[in-house]
Amino acid sequence: MAAMRLDSLTQSKQPADNVLGIWDGHDAGACLVANQNILVAINEERLSRRKLEIGFPKLSILAALEQAGLNPAEITAVAISTTDPAKTLSRSFPALKENYYQLRRRKCDKPFFLTARRNCKSLLTALPAFSFGEKISRQSIRADLCKLGFAKSTPIIFYDHHDSHLASALYTSGYSECAVLSLDGVGDGISGKAWDVRNQEIKKITQINACNSLGLFYEYATTLLNMRELEDEGKVMALACYGVPQASNPLKEFFVIEDLNVQAKYPGFSLYRQLEKLFWKTPIEQFAWMVQDAVEYHVLKLIRNLLKFTKQANLALAGGVFANVKLNLLIRELPEVERLWIFPHMGDGGLAAGSALLAAGQGTTARNQQQMTNPFLGTNIGAPPAISTIKKIADLILQDEIIFWCTGAMEYGPRALGARSIIARPDSTKVRDDLNMKLKKRVWYQPFCPTLLANDAHQLLENYYGEESLFMTSAYRVKSNADLKLAGVMHIDGTCRPQIIAEERVDHPFFPLLKELRRLSGYAVILNTSLNIHGEPVVASTEDAFKAYHESDLRYMLCGNQLHVKE
Repeated sequence: MAAMRLDSLTQSKQPADNVLGIWDGHDAGACLVANQNILVAINEERLSRRKLEIGFPKLSILAALEQAGLNPAEITAVAISTTDPAKTLSRSFPALKENYYQLRRRKCDKPFFLTARRNCKSLLTALPAFSFGEKISRQSIRADLCKLGFAKSTPIIFYDHHDSHLASALYTSGYSECAVLSLDGVGDGISGKAWDVRNQEIKKITQINACNSLGLFYEYATTLLNMRELEDEGKVMALACYGVPQASNPLKEFFVIEDLNVQAKYPGFSLYRQLEKLFWKTPIEQFAWMVQDAVEYHVLKLIRNLLKFTKQANLALAGGVFANVKLNLLIRELPEVERLWIFPHMGDGGLAAGSALLAAGQGTTARNQQQMTNPFLGTNIGAPPAISTIKKIADLILQDEIIFWCTGAMEYGPRALGARSIIARPDSTKVRDDLNMKLKKRVWYQPFCPTLLANDAHQLLENYYGEESLFMTSAYRVKSNADLKLAGVMHIDGTCRPQIIAEERVDHPFFPLLKELRRLSGYAVILNTSLNIHGEPVVASTEDAFKAYHESDLRYMLCGNQLHVKE
């Protein structure tokens, strides 16, 4: 049955000037939007030093206000998403969040909480948002805001979980007309939603019930593989490349896509039970391949149906499902997709930005539609290095040294994009393995990523169409004659997840280094991974950087504009 068009988004309030967006769930954070543009965006983990922090983002709010030079009295509205029963309950009883956090990150083994964890997804998929959820949540959020100096009269606006995801994609895409799709595990009782945007109007065209969640399907598989859900799905994707492709995949039968409707054969938590039955008799790499293959098959079908229904060629995406860069590669290659935009912080960590952008625009596309091109929205630690320092770092990289690189404003999102990075040469498997053994301690099947300039992307990548790719949101295929040049950053299936910088982007922190490497070696490419010790968040401050530096076996660190060397 064809999906029906729903009513346009309500535009009952005037756009706000200075909006503070808050997300207080998994990967909590804050975002400041002024004049409908993102000024500052920070996630709490970077400041609390607990990976994927959960709870009210006090530190992020204070840091964002300081970075923007604003005080609480200058905030005209606070925007926040999600009022489902579980979120409302945890706002009233914050200890529940902490218990969930400890359990999800495998830091406790309490029988009561194991039982609660087993039943939690059933609750989330069975119950939608309810009428008292917003009222109860408002009281809890207002109390926390008042402790930070906000007035009791500051407006607090609640938005639907998936509307916030969709807004983050739409309002940063630069598209005046497009289809917008959100897919994740569950939020406010649903797992996905789509908009059709044209003629300065947003129309909701479908939503997917949480019982039919492709995101939870992948999350359950992650749990069965003894990995952390909401954290290690990227490892499942990487492991899948070691499975053997097969003509028949029984997991494809777990879902049916008809028009814009998704129907699970085993709704809710029964999906986990059915996956568990198959998991125990399947090698883990083959199980991972089957899960990845099934998700790719169904999401691609859903997107093709969406573009056919909306008659759109531009596509904007958000939600945790689109953290899967191998899936995003296939979406890019669909003939129906003319232009693709994936919000850089596509998971729940981006909800603060989405809700703030919604409050700033109030459901209208009559705004300055420019694609987001600035990843550096966090706290700042100093001026860029001098050219002489850049030349020394380039020489060290070609001598097989691994460098801590910490300068300028921190990146927004889960990727290292040029401000808080560890860098090395990209063509050496020995350097890659040294980095992993000494510092990163990744699982053996998880690759590192490259950063390169656009002209080199033309030479090294198979399916590169000339676009800048600043945010590492998609995989690309490596040309067969270029595999040695990218040996340290290429996965076993011949793909990589690159950051591609335009030749004219001279303001990017990596630009002078890449130009110098091209002069010395012929190619403007580096291995680029996040600056953190294994199991910790990416560093935010100079103190964090020096702590990681002294705990590591590495000799060199750029911090601000100074190159530090251990004797």
